[in-house]
Amino acid sequence: MEGPGFEVEQNTLGGDFGGEASDSDDSSYKDYESGTSYSDSFDSNGDRIDEPEVELVGEMIQKELDHLLGLSFWGLKDYFDSNSDDDLNNDVDYDKYGNKKYPLFNPQTDMRNPILIKGLPFPSRNILKYAIKQYGRINRVVTKLTRNDKLRVKAVCVPSCPWTLWASKLNPKDPIDGSWQIKILVNHHKCGKRDLEIDNSYNICFMSDKQKGSIEAISLLFPNGESRNCARHLYNNFKNMEGFKGQGLRLTYWKAAKVTFPRQFEEAMSEMRSLSESAEAWLRDKDLRTWSRAHFSTRCKSDLLLNNNNECFNKDLLSLQIVLEARDKPILTMLEIIRRKVMTRLVFMREAAEKYPGPLCPRIQNKLSEIVSQSNNIWPIYAGNEKYEVDCGLGNKHVVDLLNSSCSCRKWDLSGIPCKHVVSCMQLLVVSPETYVNTCYTVTTQLNIYSYLINPIKGPMQWEHVRDMEPILPTIIRRSPRRPKQTRRKEVDEVRKSGPKLSKTGQQANCTKFGKPSHNTRTCKGIVWGNQMPFVVGYKFGSIGVAHNGNLVN
Repeated sequence: MEGPGFEVEQNTLGGDFGGEASDSDDSSYKDYESGTSYSDSFDSNGDRIDEPEVELVGEMIQKELDHLLGLSFWGLKDYFDSNSDDDLNNDVDYDKYGNKKYPLFNPQTDMRNPILIKGLPFPSRNILKYAIKQYGRINRVVTKLTRNDKLRVKAVCVPSCPWTLWASKLNPKDPIDGSWQIKILVNHHKCGKRDLEIDNSYNICFMSDKQKGSIEAISLLFPNGESRNCARHLYNNFKNMEGFKGQGLRLTYWKAAKVTFPRQFEEAMSEMRSLSESAEAWLRDKDLRTWSRAHFSTRCKSDLLLNNNNECFNKDLLSLQIVLEARDKPILTMLEIIRRKVMTRLVFMREAAEKYPGPLCPRIQNKLSEIVSQSNNIWPIYAGNEKYEVDCGLGNKHVVDLLNSSCSCRKWDLSGIPCKHVVSCMQLLVVSPETYVNTCYTVTTQLNIYSYLINPIKGPMQWEHVRDMEPILPTIIRRSPRRPKQTRRKEVDEVRKSGPKLSKTGQQANCTKFGKPSHNTRTCKGIVWGNQMPFVVGYKFGSIGVAHNGNLVN
Protein backbone atom coordinates (compact mmCIF):
# COMPACT_ATOMS: atom_id res chain seq x y z
CA MET A 1 0.00 0.00 0.00
CA GLU A 2 1.11 3.54 -0.67
CA GLY A 3 1.77 6.13 1.95
CA PRO A 4 -0.58 8.94 2.82
CA GLY A 5 0.39 10.90 -0.30
CA PHE A 6 2.14 10.32 -3.59
CA GLU A 7 2.74 12.06 -6.86
CA VAL A 8 1.41 10.47 -10.03
CA GLU A 9 3.12 12.35 -12.81
CA GLN A 10 4.35 9.45 -14.84
CA ASN A 11 3.68 5.77 -14.38
CA THR A 12 6.79 3.65 -14.29
CA LEU A 13 5.12 0.73 -15.98
CA GLY A 14 6.79 -0.22 -19.21
CA GLY A 15 7.21 -2.96 -21.74
CA ASP A 16 5.17 -4.30 -24.62
CA PHE A 17 1.94 -6.19 -24.64
CA GLY A 18 2.43 -9.82 -23.81
CA GLY A 19 2.96 -12.23 -20.99
CA GLU A 20 0.57 -14.81 -19.74
CA ALA A 21 -2.19 -12.37 -19.05
CA SER A 22 -2.39 -11.13 -22.64
CA ASP A 23 -5.08 -12.45 -24.93
CA SER A 24 -3.37 -14.58 -27.55
CA ASP A 25 -4.71 -16.75 -30.30
CA ASP A 26 -6.36 -19.90 -29.00
CA SER A 27 -4.75 -21.89 -31.81
CA SER A 28 -1.49 -21.88 -29.86
CA TYR A 29 -3.01 -24.56 -27.64
CA LYS A 30 -3.91 -26.93 -30.45
CA ASP A 31 -0.58 -28.23 -31.59
CA TYR A 32 2.30 -29.35 -29.42
CA GLU A 33 5.78 -30.37 -30.35
CA SER A 34 6.66 -33.96 -29.76
CA GLY A 35 8.73 -34.56 -26.68
CA THR A 36 7.36 -31.55 -24.83
CA SER A 37 5.66 -32.28 -21.56
CA TYR A 38 2.28 -30.84 -20.82
CA SER A 39 3.55 -28.90 -17.85
CA ASP A 40 6.17 -27.27 -20.06
CA SER A 41 3.53 -26.43 -22.65
CA PHE A 42 1.32 -24.57 -20.21
CA ASP A 43 3.68 -23.19 -17.61
CA SER A 44 6.98 -21.52 -18.07
CA ASN A 45 8.79 -19.43 -15.54
CA GLY A 46 10.27 -17.55 -18.47
CA ASP A 47 6.84 -16.04 -19.07
CA ARG A 48 6.66 -14.75 -15.54
CA ILE A 49 6.65 -10.97 -15.47
CA ASP A 50 7.86 -8.53 -12.89
CA GLU A 51 4.55 -7.01 -11.90
CA PRO A 52 5.76 -3.49 -11.05
CA GLU A 53 7.20 -3.23 -14.58
CA VAL A 54 4.25 -4.50 -16.56
CA GLU A 55 1.90 -2.51 -18.76
CA LEU A 56 -1.06 -4.22 -20.35
CA VAL A 57 -4.19 -3.14 -22.13
CA GLY A 58 -6.93 -5.75 -22.28
CA GLU A 59 -8.45 -6.99 -25.50
CA MET A 60 -11.78 -5.29 -24.84
CA ILE A 61 -10.04 -1.99 -24.07
CA GLN A 62 -7.94 -2.31 -27.21
CA LYS A 63 -11.04 -3.01 -29.34
CA GLU A 64 -12.73 0.08 -27.97
CA LEU A 65 -9.67 2.14 -28.75
CA ASP A 66 -9.55 0.75 -32.27
CA HIS A 67 -13.21 1.68 -32.67
CA LEU A 68 -12.54 5.22 -31.50
CA LEU A 69 -9.48 5.54 -33.71
CA GLY A 70 -11.56 4.47 -36.70
CA LEU A 71 -13.92 7.44 -36.41
CA SER A 72 -13.37 9.59 -39.47
CA PHE A 73 -14.39 12.91 -37.92
CA TRP A 74 -11.22 13.03 -35.84
CA GLY A 75 -9.02 13.79 -38.81
CA LEU A 76 -5.95 12.32 -37.14
CA LYS A 77 -4.07 11.93 -40.40
CA ASP A 78 -3.33 15.62 -40.47
CA TYR A 79 -1.91 15.58 -36.96
CA PHE A 80 0.16 12.41 -36.93
CA ASP A 81 2.81 11.44 -39.41
CA SER A 82 5.60 8.88 -39.43
CA ASN A 83 7.62 10.99 -37.00
CA SER A 84 4.80 11.50 -34.49
CA ASP A 85 6.36 9.18 -31.92
CA ASP A 86 9.56 11.20 -31.92
CA ASP A 87 7.65 14.46 -31.64
CA LEU A 88 5.78 13.28 -28.56
CA ASN A 89 9.04 12.50 -26.79
CA ASN A 90 10.47 15.97 -27.37
CA ASP A 91 10.60 18.58 -24.63
CA VAL A 92 7.93 21.26 -24.36
CA ASP A 93 8.36 23.98 -26.98
CA TYR A 94 7.26 27.63 -26.94
CA ASP A 95 5.40 29.65 -29.56
CA LYS A 96 6.25 33.18 -30.73
CA TYR A 97 4.26 34.69 -27.86
CA GLY A 98 6.23 32.80 -25.22
CA ASN A 99 3.43 30.40 -24.34
CA LYS A 100 4.10 26.74 -23.86
CA LYS A 101 3.37 24.61 -26.90
CA TYR A 102 2.45 21.01 -26.12
CA PRO A 103 2.42 18.13 -28.60
CA LEU A 104 -0.99 16.67 -29.36
CA PHE A 105 -1.94 13.56 -27.38
CA ASN A 106 -1.55 10.54 -29.67
CA PRO A 107 -4.02 7.79 -28.64
CA GLN A 108 -2.20 5.21 -30.73
CA THR A 109 0.95 5.42 -28.62
CA ASP A 110 0.12 7.42 -25.47
CA MET A 111 -3.05 5.62 -24.44
CA ARG A 112 -1.10 2.67 -23.06
CA ASN A 113 0.28 4.84 -20.29
CA PRO A 114 -1.36 8.30 -20.30
CA ILE A 115 0.74 11.10 -18.81
CA LEU A 116 -1.59 13.92 -17.86
CA ILE A 117 -0.02 17.38 -17.66
CA LYS A 118 -1.49 20.87 -17.61
CA GLY A 119 -1.93 22.28 -21.11
CA LEU A 120 -1.88 18.92 -22.90
CA PRO A 121 -4.26 19.01 -25.92
CA PHE A 122 -6.41 16.06 -27.02
CA PRO A 123 -7.97 15.44 -30.46
CA SER A 124 -11.48 15.11 -29.03
CA ARG A 125 -13.48 14.92 -25.82
CA ASN A 126 -13.92 11.15 -26.18
CA ILE A 127 -10.15 10.65 -26.26
CA LEU A 128 -9.74 12.89 -23.21
CA LYS A 129 -12.33 10.94 -21.21
CA TYR A 130 -10.85 7.61 -22.18
CA ALA A 131 -7.34 8.79 -21.30
CA ILE A 132 -8.60 9.79 -17.83
CA LYS A 133 -10.11 6.32 -17.34
CA GLN A 134 -6.93 4.62 -18.54
CA TYR A 135 -4.88 6.82 -16.22
CA GLY A 136 -6.95 5.54 -13.30
CA ARG A 137 -6.52 1.92 -14.38
CA ILE A 138 -2.76 2.15 -14.77
CA ASN A 139 -2.12 4.08 -11.54
CA ARG A 140 -4.84 2.22 -9.56
CA VAL A 141 -6.60 5.37 -8.43
CA VAL A 142 -10.17 6.61 -8.70
CA THR A 143 -10.99 8.90 -11.63
CA LYS A 144 -14.63 9.98 -11.60
CA LEU A 145 -16.15 12.42 -14.08
CA THR A 146 -18.29 14.86 -12.09
CA ARG A 147 -18.90 17.19 -15.03
CA ASN A 148 -19.18 16.05 -18.62
CA ASP A 149 -20.84 18.37 -21.11
CA LYS A 150 -20.05 20.05 -24.42
CA LEU A 151 -18.07 22.83 -22.74
CA ARG A 152 -16.22 21.35 -19.77
CA VAL A 153 -14.98 18.07 -18.31
CA LYS A 154 -14.10 17.70 -14.65
CA ALA A 155 -12.54 14.60 -13.10
CA VAL A 156 -11.87 14.03 -9.41
CA CYS A 157 -10.60 11.29 -7.14
CA VAL A 158 -12.16 10.22 -3.83
CA PRO A 159 -13.55 13.07 -1.66
CA SER A 160 -10.50 13.07 0.64
CA CYS A 161 -8.04 13.34 -2.28
CA PRO A 162 -7.15 16.75 -3.82
CA TRP A 163 -6.50 15.37 -7.33
CA THR A 164 -8.62 17.38 -9.77
CA LEU A 165 -8.65 17.85 -13.53
CA TRP A 166 -10.49 20.52 -15.52
CA ALA A 167 -10.53 20.51 -19.31
CA SER A 168 -12.37 22.46 -21.99
CA LYS A 169 -12.28 23.06 -25.72
CA LEU A 170 -9.00 24.39 -27.05
CA ASN A 171 -10.70 26.87 -29.38
CA PRO A 172 -14.27 27.44 -28.16
CA LYS A 173 -15.03 29.97 -30.91
CA ASP A 174 -14.04 27.58 -33.71
CA PRO A 175 -16.91 25.11 -34.31
CA ILE A 176 -14.76 22.97 -36.61
CA ASP A 177 -11.93 22.44 -34.14
CA GLY A 178 -12.92 19.57 -31.82
CA SER A 179 -9.71 19.42 -29.80
CA TRP A 180 -9.73 19.77 -26.01
CA GLN A 181 -7.06 20.83 -23.53
CA ILE A 182 -6.32 20.31 -19.83
CA LYS A 183 -6.66 23.76 -18.26
CA ILE A 184 -6.33 22.93 -14.53
CA LEU A 185 -4.62 19.89 -13.00
CA VAL A 186 -3.93 19.28 -9.31
CA ASN A 187 -1.71 16.27 -9.80
CA HIS A 188 -1.31 15.11 -6.22
CA HIS A 189 -2.93 12.09 -4.57
CA LYS A 190 -3.44 11.65 -0.84
CA CYS A 191 -5.39 8.46 -1.28
CA GLY A 192 -3.91 5.00 -1.22
CA LYS A 193 -3.72 3.01 -4.40
CA ARG A 194 -6.61 0.62 -5.03
CA ASP A 195 -5.20 -2.87 -4.65
CA LEU A 196 -5.52 -5.99 -2.55
CA GLU A 197 -1.97 -5.82 -1.20
CA ILE A 198 -1.04 -8.61 -3.59
CA ASP A 199 2.64 -8.27 -4.35
CA ASN A 200 2.81 -11.36 -6.55
CA SER A 201 -0.23 -12.77 -8.38
CA TYR A 202 1.64 -15.62 -10.07
CA ASN A 203 -0.19 -18.32 -8.09
CA ILE A 204 -3.58 -16.59 -7.89
CA CYS A 205 -6.64 -17.33 -9.99
CA PHE A 206 -9.61 -14.98 -10.39
CA MET A 207 -12.98 -16.45 -11.39
CA SER A 208 -15.99 -14.37 -12.43
CA ASP A 209 -19.51 -15.03 -13.67
CA LYS A 210 -18.81 -13.73 -17.18
CA GLN A 211 -18.97 -10.07 -16.21
CA LYS A 212 -18.07 -7.73 -19.03
CA GLY A 213 -14.51 -6.42 -18.83
CA SER A 214 -13.48 -8.39 -15.74
CA ILE A 215 -10.80 -10.42 -17.54
CA GLU A 216 -9.32 -7.29 -19.12
CA ALA A 217 -9.25 -5.48 -15.77
CA ILE A 218 -7.60 -8.41 -14.01
CA SER A 219 -4.99 -8.77 -16.74
CA LEU A 220 -4.22 -5.09 -16.34
CA LEU A 221 -3.92 -5.02 -12.55
CA PHE A 222 -2.57 -8.55 -11.99
CA PRO A 223 -0.72 -9.55 -15.17
CA ASN A 224 0.63 -12.79 -13.72
CA GLY A 225 -2.73 -13.89 -12.35
CA GLU A 226 -5.00 -16.37 -14.08
CA SER A 227 -8.53 -15.44 -15.13
CA ARG A 228 -11.40 -17.90 -15.50
CA ASN A 229 -15.09 -17.70 -16.27
CA CYS A 230 -17.72 -19.79 -14.56
CA ALA A 231 -18.57 -22.61 -16.97
CA ARG A 232 -22.17 -22.56 -15.77
CA HIS A 233 -22.68 -18.92 -16.74
CA LEU A 234 -20.92 -19.53 -20.05
CA TYR A 235 -23.28 -22.42 -20.76
CA ASN A 236 -26.27 -20.18 -20.03
CA ASN A 237 -25.06 -17.85 -22.77
CA PHE A 238 -24.34 -20.86 -25.00
CA LYS A 239 -27.80 -22.43 -24.76
CA ASN A 240 -29.55 -19.09 -25.31
CA MET A 241 -28.02 -18.86 -28.76
CA GLU A 242 -30.35 -19.85 -31.57
CA GLY A 243 -29.87 -23.49 -32.54
CA PHE A 244 -27.63 -24.39 -29.56
CA LYS A 245 -30.26 -26.14 -27.46
CA GLY A 246 -30.52 -29.86 -26.90
CA GLN A 247 -29.30 -32.63 -24.65
CA GLY A 248 -26.53 -33.66 -27.04
CA LEU A 249 -24.95 -30.20 -27.19
CA ARG A 250 -25.25 -29.83 -23.41
CA LEU A 251 -23.44 -33.10 -22.67
CA THR A 252 -20.76 -32.36 -25.26
CA TYR A 253 -20.17 -28.89 -23.86
CA TRP A 254 -19.59 -30.19 -20.34
CA LYS A 255 -17.41 -32.95 -21.69
CA ALA A 256 -15.21 -30.39 -23.42
CA ALA A 257 -15.05 -28.29 -20.24
CA LYS A 258 -14.20 -31.19 -17.89
CA VAL A 259 -11.51 -33.09 -19.82
CA THR A 260 -8.02 -32.38 -18.56
CA PHE A 261 -5.62 -32.73 -21.49
CA PRO A 262 -5.74 -31.36 -25.07
CA ARG A 263 -6.29 -34.63 -26.96
CA GLN A 264 -9.52 -35.30 -25.08
CA PHE A 265 -10.58 -31.71 -25.62
CA GLU A 266 -10.10 -31.96 -29.39
CA GLU A 267 -12.13 -35.17 -29.46
CA ALA A 268 -14.96 -33.44 -27.58
CA MET A 269 -14.84 -30.47 -29.94
CA SER A 270 -14.93 -32.83 -32.94
CA GLU A 271 -18.07 -34.36 -31.48
CA MET A 272 -19.46 -30.85 -31.03
CA ARG A 273 -18.65 -30.08 -34.68
CA SER A 274 -20.58 -33.11 -35.84
CA LEU A 275 -23.63 -31.83 -33.94
CA SER A 276 -23.34 -28.15 -34.86
CA GLU A 277 -20.48 -26.38 -36.62
CA SER A 278 -21.72 -22.98 -35.48
CA ALA A 279 -21.76 -24.12 -31.84
CA GLU A 280 -18.19 -25.40 -32.13
CA ALA A 281 -17.08 -22.12 -33.71
CA TRP A 282 -18.84 -20.12 -30.98
CA LEU A 283 -16.96 -21.99 -28.24
CA ARG A 284 -13.59 -21.74 -29.97
CA ASP A 285 -14.09 -18.01 -30.26
CA LYS A 286 -14.01 -17.83 -26.45
CA ASP A 287 -10.64 -17.86 -24.71
CA LEU A 288 -10.09 -21.55 -23.97
CA ARG A 289 -7.93 -20.71 -20.97
CA THR A 290 -10.97 -19.30 -19.17
CA TRP A 291 -13.40 -22.25 -19.31
CA SER A 292 -11.61 -25.49 -20.32
CA ARG A 293 -9.64 -27.58 -17.83
CA ALA A 294 -7.43 -28.81 -20.66
CA HIS A 295 -6.12 -25.25 -21.01
CA PHE A 296 -6.04 -24.15 -17.39
CA SER A 297 -2.75 -23.14 -15.87
CA THR A 298 -1.32 -25.52 -13.27
CA ARG A 299 0.03 -22.85 -10.94
CA CYS A 300 -2.84 -22.18 -8.54
CA LYS A 301 -3.73 -25.88 -7.90
CA SER A 302 -7.44 -25.52 -8.54
CA ASP A 303 -9.50 -27.30 -11.19
CA LEU A 304 -12.79 -25.59 -10.35
CA LEU A 305 -15.10 -24.85 -13.27
CA LEU A 306 -17.86 -23.15 -11.27
CA ASN A 307 -17.77 -20.24 -8.86
CA ASN A 308 -19.77 -22.13 -6.25
CA ASN A 309 -17.50 -20.77 -3.53
CA ASN A 310 -19.08 -17.37 -4.17
CA GLU A 311 -22.60 -18.52 -5.00
CA CYS A 312 -22.89 -20.45 -1.72
CA PHE A 313 -22.93 -17.13 0.14
CA ASN A 314 -26.16 -16.19 -1.64
CA LYS A 315 -28.32 -18.84 -0.04
CA ASP A 316 -27.18 -21.30 2.56
CA LEU A 317 -23.66 -21.67 3.90
CA LEU A 318 -23.56 -23.88 6.97
CA SER A 319 -27.17 -22.81 7.66
CA LEU A 320 -26.05 -19.18 7.91
CA GLN A 321 -27.87 -17.79 4.86
CA ILE A 322 -25.40 -14.93 4.65
CA VAL A 323 -26.80 -12.91 1.75
CA LEU A 324 -30.33 -14.27 1.36
CA GLU A 325 -31.39 -12.97 4.75
CA ALA A 326 -29.72 -9.58 4.39
CA ARG A 327 -30.15 -8.53 0.78
CA ASP A 328 -33.60 -6.94 1.21
CA LYS A 329 -32.62 -4.92 4.30
CA PRO A 330 -31.41 -1.31 4.44
CA ILE A 331 -27.70 -0.81 3.82
CA LEU A 332 -26.51 -0.54 7.44
CA THR A 333 -28.68 -3.44 8.57
CA MET A 334 -27.56 -5.53 5.62
CA LEU A 335 -23.87 -4.93 6.31
CA GLU A 336 -24.34 -5.63 10.01
CA ILE A 337 -26.05 -8.97 9.28
CA ILE A 338 -23.30 -9.99 6.87
CA ARG A 339 -20.57 -8.97 9.34
CA ARG A 340 -22.04 -11.05 12.15
CA LYS A 341 -22.62 -14.05 9.89
CA VAL A 342 -19.04 -13.98 8.62
CA MET A 343 -17.71 -13.49 12.16
CA THR A 344 -19.65 -16.54 13.30
CA ARG A 345 -18.51 -18.59 10.33
CA LEU A 346 -14.83 -17.86 10.96
CA VAL A 347 -15.15 -19.14 14.52
CA PHE A 348 -17.12 -22.21 13.41
CA MET A 349 -14.60 -23.17 10.73
CA ARG A 350 -11.64 -22.65 13.05
CA GLU A 351 -13.17 -24.83 15.77
CA ALA A 352 -14.07 -27.49 13.21
CA ALA A 353 -10.50 -27.52 11.84
CA GLU A 354 -9.13 -28.05 15.33
CA LYS A 355 -11.15 -31.27 15.59
CA TYR A 356 -9.85 -32.82 12.35
CA PRO A 357 -8.03 -36.04 13.29
CA GLY A 358 -5.81 -36.49 10.24
CA PRO A 359 -3.30 -34.33 8.38
CA LEU A 360 -5.75 -33.54 5.55
CA CYS A 361 -9.15 -31.90 5.50
CA PRO A 362 -12.01 -34.43 5.65
CA ARG A 363 -13.34 -33.95 2.12
CA ILE A 364 -9.88 -34.19 0.60
CA GLN A 365 -9.20 -37.29 2.68
CA ASN A 366 -12.42 -38.93 1.41
CA LYS A 367 -11.59 -37.99 -2.15
CA LEU A 368 -8.11 -39.43 -1.82
CA SER A 369 -9.57 -42.67 -0.43
CA GLU A 370 -11.76 -43.00 -3.52
CA ILE A 371 -8.74 -42.42 -5.77
CA VAL A 372 -6.81 -45.13 -3.91
CA SER A 373 -9.61 -47.62 -4.57
CA GLN A 374 -9.59 -46.71 -8.28
CA SER A 375 -5.86 -47.39 -8.62
CA ASN A 376 -6.06 -51.15 -8.09
CA ASN A 377 -6.27 -52.04 -11.81
CA ILE A 378 -3.34 -49.89 -12.96
CA TRP A 379 0.18 -51.20 -13.61
CA PRO A 380 3.10 -48.77 -13.20
CA ILE A 381 6.54 -49.47 -14.71
CA TYR A 382 9.59 -47.70 -13.34
CA ALA A 383 11.62 -45.90 -16.01
CA GLY A 384 14.29 -44.31 -13.81
CA ASN A 385 14.85 -40.82 -12.44
CA GLU A 386 11.55 -40.90 -10.47
CA LYS A 387 9.54 -41.39 -13.68
CA TYR A 388 6.97 -44.10 -14.33
CA GLU A 389 5.00 -45.36 -17.28
CA VAL A 390 1.50 -46.25 -16.10
CA ASP A 391 -0.51 -48.71 -18.19
CA CYS A 392 -4.29 -48.35 -17.87
CA GLY A 393 -5.17 -50.88 -20.60
CA LEU A 394 -6.34 -50.56 -24.23
CA GLY A 395 -3.42 -48.37 -25.24
CA ASN A 396 -4.14 -45.85 -22.50
CA LYS A 397 -0.79 -44.96 -20.93
CA HIS A 398 0.35 -42.02 -18.86
CA VAL A 399 3.70 -40.67 -17.69
CA VAL A 400 4.16 -39.86 -14.00
CA ASP A 401 7.02 -37.69 -12.79
CA LEU A 402 7.18 -37.80 -8.99
CA LEU A 403 10.17 -35.47 -8.88
CA ASN A 404 8.25 -32.61 -10.57
CA SER A 405 4.81 -33.61 -9.19
CA SER A 406 3.37 -34.07 -12.66
CA CYS A 407 1.22 -36.57 -14.56
CA SER A 408 0.38 -36.49 -18.26
CA CYS A 409 -3.35 -36.64 -17.45
CA ARG A 410 -2.84 -33.22 -15.74
CA LYS A 411 -5.26 -33.99 -12.89
CA TRP A 412 -2.47 -33.93 -10.32
CA ASP A 413 -1.00 -30.81 -11.91
CA LEU A 414 -4.32 -28.97 -11.83
CA SER A 415 -5.68 -29.86 -8.40
CA GLY A 416 -2.61 -30.76 -6.34
CA ILE A 417 -4.28 -34.05 -5.36
CA PRO A 418 -2.55 -37.21 -6.68
CA CYS A 419 -4.54 -38.96 -9.41
CA LYS A 420 -4.98 -42.72 -9.64
CA HIS A 421 -1.90 -43.04 -11.87
CA VAL A 422 0.26 -41.36 -9.23
CA VAL A 423 -1.25 -43.39 -6.39
CA SER A 424 -0.39 -46.64 -8.20
CA CYS A 425 3.25 -45.56 -8.30
CA MET A 426 3.15 -44.73 -4.60
CA GLN A 427 1.72 -48.14 -3.81
CA LEU A 428 4.66 -49.64 -5.68
CA LEU A 429 7.01 -47.58 -3.51
CA VAL A 430 4.97 -48.28 -0.34
CA VAL A 431 4.58 -44.55 0.25
CA SER A 432 1.55 -42.85 1.76
CA PRO A 433 -0.32 -40.72 -0.84
CA GLU A 434 -1.03 -38.05 1.78
CA THR A 435 2.61 -36.93 1.62
CA TYR A 436 2.18 -35.92 -2.04
CA VAL A 437 -0.97 -33.82 -1.53
CA ASN A 438 -0.44 -30.08 -1.93
CA THR A 439 -0.05 -28.18 1.34
CA CYS A 440 -3.11 -26.02 0.61
CA TYR A 441 -5.32 -28.98 1.61
CA THR A 442 -3.67 -29.68 4.96
CA VAL A 443 -5.22 -28.96 8.35
CA THR A 444 -2.30 -26.68 9.21
CA THR A 445 -3.10 -24.43 6.26
CA GLN A 446 -6.78 -24.48 7.19
CA LEU A 447 -5.96 -23.30 10.70
CA ASN A 448 -3.76 -20.53 9.32
CA ILE A 449 -6.57 -19.37 7.03
CA TYR A 450 -9.08 -19.11 9.86
CA SER A 451 -6.64 -17.79 12.43
CA TYR A 452 -7.86 -14.26 11.76
CA LEU A 453 -11.03 -12.96 13.32
CA ILE A 454 -13.48 -10.11 13.00
CA ASN A 455 -13.42 -8.08 16.18
CA PRO A 456 -16.79 -7.39 17.82
CA ILE A 457 -18.05 -3.81 17.77
CA LYS A 458 -20.25 -1.79 20.08
CA GLY A 459 -23.87 -1.11 19.30
CA PRO A 460 -25.29 2.18 17.97
CA MET A 461 -26.21 3.28 21.50
CA GLN A 462 -22.47 3.57 22.29
CA TRP A 463 -21.32 5.20 19.07
CA GLU A 464 -19.78 8.65 19.30
CA HIS A 465 -21.96 11.45 18.07
CA VAL A 466 -20.67 13.07 14.87
CA ARG A 467 -21.10 16.83 14.84
CA ASP A 468 -21.44 19.14 11.85
CA MET A 469 -22.94 16.41 9.74
CA GLU A 470 -26.09 16.54 7.70
CA PRO A 471 -28.75 14.09 8.84
CA ILE A 472 -29.10 10.93 6.82
CA LEU A 473 -32.65 10.63 5.58
CA PRO A 474 -34.27 7.21 5.47
CA THR A 475 -34.67 5.56 2.13
CA ILE A 476 -37.95 5.80 0.29
CA ILE A 477 -39.71 2.46 0.56
CA ARG A 478 -41.14 1.35 -2.74
CA ARG A 479 -43.19 -1.77 -2.26
CA SER A 480 -44.10 -3.87 -5.25
CA PRO A 481 -47.77 -4.78 -5.70
CA ARG A 482 -47.01 -8.46 -5.15
CA ARG A 483 -45.24 -10.42 -2.48
CA PRO A 484 -41.46 -10.12 -3.00
CA LYS A 485 -39.81 -13.27 -4.28
CA GLN A 486 -37.10 -14.83 -2.15
CA THR A 487 -36.02 -17.56 -4.54
CA ARG A 488 -34.19 -16.95 -7.76
CA ARG A 489 -35.61 -17.73 -11.15
CA LYS A 490 -34.45 -21.14 -12.27
CA GLU A 491 -33.58 -22.07 -15.81
CA VAL A 492 -35.92 -24.17 -17.91
CA ASP A 493 -33.63 -27.20 -17.91
CA GLU A 494 -32.55 -26.78 -14.27
CA VAL A 495 -33.52 -29.48 -11.79
CA ARG A 496 -36.24 -28.29 -9.43
CA LYS A 497 -36.38 -29.51 -5.86
CA SER A 498 -40.04 -30.14 -5.09
CA GLY A 499 -39.44 -31.37 -1.55
CA PRO A 500 -41.49 -34.20 0.01
CA LYS A 501 -44.48 -33.58 -2.26
CA LEU A 502 -44.69 -34.80 -5.83
CA SER A 503 -44.88 -32.17 -8.52
CA LYS A 504 -48.30 -31.67 -10.12
CA THR A 505 -46.87 -30.21 -13.30
CA GLY A 506 -48.68 -31.64 -16.33
CA GLN A 507 -51.43 -33.31 -14.27
CA GLN A 508 -55.11 -32.55 -14.73
CA ALA A 509 -56.91 -31.40 -11.58
CA ASN A 510 -60.44 -32.65 -10.86
CA CYS A 511 -63.08 -31.30 -8.50
CA THR A 512 -63.15 -33.34 -5.29
CA LYS A 513 -66.92 -32.85 -4.92
CA PHE A 514 -68.05 -34.24 -8.24
CA GLY A 515 -64.89 -35.58 -9.88
CA LYS A 516 -65.20 -33.31 -12.92
CA PRO A 517 -62.15 -31.61 -14.57
CA SER A 518 -61.54 -27.94 -15.45
CA HIS A 519 -62.26 -26.64 -11.93
CA ASN A 520 -61.59 -27.36 -8.25
CA THR A 521 -63.60 -27.24 -5.02
CA ARG A 522 -63.00 -23.54 -4.45
CA THR A 523 -64.35 -22.54 -7.88
CA CYS A 524 -67.04 -25.22 -8.10
CA LYS A 525 -70.45 -23.96 -9.24
CA GLY A 526 -72.26 -27.10 -8.11
CA ILE A 527 -73.51 -28.06 -11.61
CA VAL A 528 -73.55 -31.83 -12.16
CA TRP A 529 -74.43 -33.65 -15.43
CA GLY A 530 -76.42 -30.72 -16.84
CA ASN A 531 -80.00 -31.71 -15.83
CA GLN A 532 -79.63 -31.42 -12.06
CA MET A 533 -80.14 -28.33 -9.99
CA PRO A 534 -77.04 -26.71 -8.55
CA PHE A 535 -76.10 -27.11 -4.93
CA VAL A 536 -76.97 -24.10 -2.79
CA VAL A 537 -75.56 -23.54 0.66
CA GLY A 538 -78.19 -22.35 3.14
CA TYR A 539 -79.07 -22.17 6.82
CA LYS A 540 -81.73 -24.17 8.70
CA PHE A 541 -82.40 -23.34 12.31
CA GLY A 542 -78.92 -21.98 12.83
CA SER A 543 -77.17 -24.93 11.17
CA ILE A 544 -75.68 -25.09 7.73
CA GLY A 545 -77.53 -27.14 5.18
CA VAL A 546 -77.23 -27.91 1.49
CA ALA A 547 -80.12 -27.60 -0.96
CA HIS A 548 -80.20 -30.27 -3.64
CA ASN A 549 -83.00 -30.33 -6.30
CA GLY A 550 -84.91 -27.73 -4.30
CA ASN A 551 -84.84 -29.68 -1.01
CA LEU A 552 -82.79 -28.53 1.95
CA VAL A 553 -80.60 -31.31 3.27
CA ASN A 554 -78.72 -31.20 6.59
